[in-house]
Amino acid sequence: MVALGVLSTGLAFAAFITLIGRVGPRGSVAVYFIPVVAIGVGVALAGDSVAPLSLAGTALVLIGAWLTSRRDPTQPRTI
Repeated sequence: MVALGVLSTGLAFAAFITLIGRVGPRGSVAVYFIPVVAIGVGVALAGDSVAPLSLAGTALVLIGAWLTSRRDPTQPRTI
């Protein structure tokens, strides 16, 4: 169990750091999608039901991801 936890956590951490290094701080938006994916997997694989509050929370998460990944209009555009 320790090896499984350390290896999977270590790989996830390394992938996350690589993402941040390549795309900058906006790469952290990927973390927002964990609850969305968890609900989808729960419904698809485990047959879970989705409560209306979960759907509202999912919408809130997606709005937050959109807001944090928007381009700052005051920053000059770089290519």
